[in-house]
Amino acid sequence: MERKDSTVKEKKFSVLKIRKHIADTKFKSDDFVLTSLSNLDVNAERADLSGFVIGIVYSGTVKANVDGKPMEFRANDMFLITDDKRVESFRVSKACVGYLIRFSRSFVENVIVDVEDYMSVYMTFRSHTLLTIPERDAHRLHSVATLLSEVISTNDYLYTDKIISSLFTTCFYTLASILDICRQSVTISHSHRSGELLHSFMEMLTRECGKERSVEYYAKQLGITPKYLSIICRKHMNRNASKIIDEAVVRKAKSMLMQSGLSIAEVAEKLNFVSQSFFGKYFKQRVGMSPSRFKAQRF
Repeated sequence: MERKDSTVKEKKFSVLKIRKHIADTKFKSDDFVLTSLSNLDVNAERADLSGFVIGIVYSGTVKANVDGKPMEFRANDMFLITDDKRVESFRVSKACVGYLIRFSRSFVENVIVDVEDYMSVYMTFRSHTLLTIPERDAHRLHSVATLLSEVISTNDYLYTDKIISSLFTTCFYTLASILDICRQSVTISHSHRSGELLHSFMEMLTRECGKERSVEYYAKQLGITPKYLSIICRKHMNRNASKIIDEAVVRKAKSMLMQSGLSIAEVAEKLNFVSQSFFGKYFKQRVGMSPSRFKAQRF
């Protein structure tokens, strides 16, 4: 039986509705939310999550039930809830100090980081809801989050969007460097065959998305059917295999287009497209703008 704690108040939340349920907080857009954990004031029905939620606890405790598993987060704990997980309760102690960051997939897709780094961070967090980090690293993340919060709340800079994007990239790589240290003491487990296959698929995709874009190719390498690969992806990531492949290819394409020394034709060739025209159509269908327009906006 769970120990009763008079200092803890229960707060249920749905990330789908988090924007209208957080009081006295700071927002950039519907795609991004940054707030103190103590600001949560939610009475919403439980729901599947949309996007990603990262929490950093500096003091106090947070108790949650994630996918039916009770969890407790303490000082210097970092937790991540992806959109394939389900939160059924969320309780914050009165003494709790920390941040909660929620961002949509579209927000992440518009922040340029290397596809290899993104996949590595995503797979680590997908396998671990909770990681305990050294106090100095908690302070590093705190400093970046505080600066990001100040920019969002002020919102009077000439290049606010670019500043936020740059700071988020800084936050991402600060996080990635911490996770790299954590991996030395944490072993990622794959208790089910489907989890092992997904991990192998994501590792292969990270290496080969620059030249292979078909579900059939990756399924063949894994020794399974394309249909089964999509079933696995849908089960664990709420997206089919072709969508995941497209996301990896587009992220790599964006990263390459940001390199001033590469022309669009060279990017198309390096990504194994038959022509610049075909690459342009592929990119525009998935990003909503042409490669040339994307490149122009970034410089």
